[in-house]
Amino acid sequence: MKKLLIVLLVVLMLTTVLLAGCSSNNNGGVIGTVNGQEIYKDTLDYYFGFYYEQYYSYFVNMGMDMLNPDNNKELFGQIEYSAWQLAVNCAIIEQIAADYDCTFNGDKLQDSMVYGYYDFLKANDLNNQLFEAVKAELLATKVVSDEEVKAAYDADPAAWNSRLTSHILITCDFTDPASVDAARTQAQELIDQLNEGADFADLALEYSEDGSSTNGGKIDSYINAAGNAIDSGSPYDAGYVAGAYALGAVGDFSQAPVQSQYGFHIIKLDGVATSYEDLKDIVATSLKSVSDEEASAALTEIFNTAYASADIVQKFDFKYYVEPEAEAPVDDTDPNADVDPNADVDPNAADDPNADVDPNADVDPNAADDPEAADPNADTPDPDAAQ
Repeated sequence: MKKLLIVLLVVLMLTTVLLAGCSSNNNGGVIGTVNGQEIYKDTLDYYFGFYYEQYYSYFVNMGMDMLNPDNNKELFGQIEYSAWQLAVNCAIIEQIAADYDCTFNGDKLQDSMVYGYYDFLKANDLNNQLFEAVKAELLATKVVSDEEVKAAYDADPAAWNSRLTSHILITCDFTDPASVDAARTQAQELIDQLNEGADFADLALEYSEDGSSTNGGKIDSYINAAGNAIDSGSPYDAGYVAGAYALGAVGDFSQAPVQSQYGFHIIKLDGVATSYEDLKDIVATSLKSVSDEEASAALTEIFNTAYASADIVQKFDFKYYVEPEAEAPVDDTDPNADVDPNADVDPNAADDPNADVDPNADVDPNAADDPEAADPNADTPDPDAAQ
């Protein structure tokens, strides 16, 4: 406990003196801007303190003195620079999110927490929304041909032939025999009510303990015999799948409770898809899916473009971080190299600016011209992880 208090005090002292000389107005004062959006000292202090706490145990175990910055200026400089860079990145994320009409609804939290933490929560929430917005944008522009759809179906028809279901779930604790008996009994009573003419959707809304209850128990995905949702590949419980495939005709429902790892179900068969005509729209939809990796790559490109054109103004001096010096170009010309006076020389070669230039060569606009560009989808520090 004593060591923890010392660490926290050191963090407090470091973040207090880190930006000495900055103004002391709202949120610690403005210490920079990104396209005119102000970055506050409190935000930088929060990120600095978080990084310090995250790294503390690791570097102490390596024998480093984490209580004396003067003994580890390079490390403290890295922490300081990382904190500033994260503050800049979060500001850029907020600005991109605004272009996609993403909004943060946690403004009421601002007065109940440290501003830096609030700023982090806001940027993280907007980044998550932005990711989904970019994914939806990619999906809307993705086109799948009829030939691609037919080829995907023909490759494995059994994987697409599937069933659509609704269900009522009564959960239980399988470690408690009394809970199991009660759930099974309740499920059977609901089956009896269905046999007497009760409406399945009404019973699902009233009794089902699954999120689908508000939609009459309907599960949106078709499930194949292997137990996978054909639109997403998500697996379903084997007991549930067996119960669904035991039903004979659309409209039939379970006559005995179906047990799964979650409890007991009453399953109703809503649809059967066994032909290409039944399934072509579902196959097309599945082929139009956008992976998280595709969305992440697109968002990274959007972020890097925005970063490259951003007007970033730093209004404070780093206390520890020192910009690395650029290396001087190395002249590898050997003045003593042998020269053949009889070698063939093209007198016009040096005068042709287009000599040996491929106008179609691939150019990477995101090449290392910008050493500070960052991946907005890289793991963002979790403020609770270090606690």
